[in-house]
Amino acid sequence: MRLQEVLVVGCLTLSYAVAGGLVYCLGLLQYSWVTDMGISNSQAALINSITFAITLLPAPAIQSARDYFKIQPYFIFAITGPLTGAGMYFTSKAQTFPQLLVSNGIGFGIGILFAITGSLTTVYHYFLDDKVTIVTSIVSMGIGFGMIFIALVFKYCEPIYGWRLITRYQVALCLVYVLAAIIFFPPVSRFLGIKTRKEQEIRLKKLEKIRKIQEAQEKDRAEMAAAVASQSGDISDLPNGGGAPSSYQNDAISTDSSPDEDSDEGEFPMNSMSKLRNITITQSIRVKSAELWKHLITNPKFLLLLVSWLLAEATFNGVMDHQPVRITTMGYSVSSGANTLALSGAVQIFSRFGVGLLANLELVSVVRMSQVSKVVLGLFSVLSNIFPSLAFQTVYMFLVGACGGMLSTTDFILVKDCVTDGRELGLTMLLLVDGIFSLVFIAGAGMLYEMSHSYQLDFYIFGACSLVAFLLVLLLEFLFKLDGKKKQGYQPIGDGNDSSDKVNVHPDAMANAA
Repeated sequence: MRLQEVLVVGCLTLSYAVAGGLVYCLGLLQYSWVTDMGISNSQAALINSITFAITLLPAPAIQSARDYFKIQPYFIFAITGPLTGAGMYFTSKAQTFPQLLVSNGIGFGIGILFAITGSLTTVYHYFLDDKVTIVTSIVSMGIGFGMIFIALVFKYCEPIYGWRLITRYQVALCLVYVLAAIIFFPPVSRFLGIKTRKEQEIRLKKLEKIRKIQEAQEKDRAEMAAAVASQSGDISDLPNGGGAPSSYQNDAISTDSSPDEDSDEGEFPMNSMSKLRNITITQSIRVKSAELWKHLITNPKFLLLLVSWLLAEATFNGVMDHQPVRITTMGYSVSSGANTLALSGAVQIFSRFGVGLLANLELVSVVRMSQVSKVVLGLFSVLSNIFPSLAFQTVYMFLVGACGGMLSTTDFILVKDCVTDGRELGLTMLLLVDGIFSLVFIAGAGMLYEMSHSYQLDFYIFGACSLVAFLLVLLLEFLFKLDGKKKQGYQPIGDGNDSSDKVNVHPDAMANAA
């Protein structure tokens, strides 16, 4: 990666780390609210479920507005900082359940909504398809770093300063979004040499035109040399019957009369190039948002992925929110719960990056990794009821972190195999259903606990849902096979292994395609 690309990836990773760490450590605050403010566990769970829902539910609307109004990433991050900071500050001041519901459930949730949506979808704004997979996995690693930091801060500082003061100090983390807004602000980003996806596509198209013109010139020079050398001989074997040089040069040069690359005429086709053999550009067509929605909701592969994702991710979110409180009901301290969350975050760092690396190198099928993560998450959620020891719960949270990191990364990657147009909208639709079912799972688990005074039934339900998600991915793999697609999560076009990539294209056809 170039230095500018490293800067972009680092900025997005930090942004996602702050958002993910704060959200997935809400379970620790839930315990503090119950003990300090005297609210019930179901009320605390309701607050966190609303936070998750608001964080994820409006994501498609935000993405559609970004596309329609051409909102740049710097604007998203510019409003993220104040919204998140205000939500955290007023949470630290809340004295009653309604105040906490508004400040943390709504205010803080809206800020995190922009943080998560901005961090994930901005990847497509700056990177071509050949780097999207690895960049997405690196950015998603941020959630692990964030969880480690927030969990350890809570463990060591909460007994000394209390949760209110810690929450107030954490407002300083919002400076990350101020930094992101500055870096992506066009005057600054241009000065730093950061190229957008569109600018890279334009550059590649220009390089392709230059290559075709050079090929045409070489061909004409060869024809002219052959014509001169054969004047005293039989010229019937020469190209064009020994006549004038091919008109292909004029045809190729005439490609400059095509619409300006900087115009907003939509996407352009890319032909095979030896230097760019491993690069593929999304052949997206600018269509109305309604048509993109129709394309997504009528796509059986995407719908299978969507349902599988919502069941598994809601299970993961439910476990992350309720496990710290569940640990205390088993007779262990909240500090033990913080330790398991930190461990889960550390594992997620390696699992998210490892999945992205394996997918990018095509060493393991992304579909298979998605299946493994969901079946392991389901089985061990059930087993965690049978083995309540702290050692097993620690192993369980280790696997929850590994599986959560895997399924989040693999399902995002699989969106590219399921749909052609509207991939960014597809990602935000995953966040939408994640928000809906996280609301149901987290709040519902709190209500079930209040009724039964036990988390047994909750975690049996969590496990069953994750196992159903596993079965749906099996069916998705079957549909991929029917379509004749490779089972790797993403196969770049023109990787050199496909014989169709070696088909010779007539120069005239290439010139006309431009």
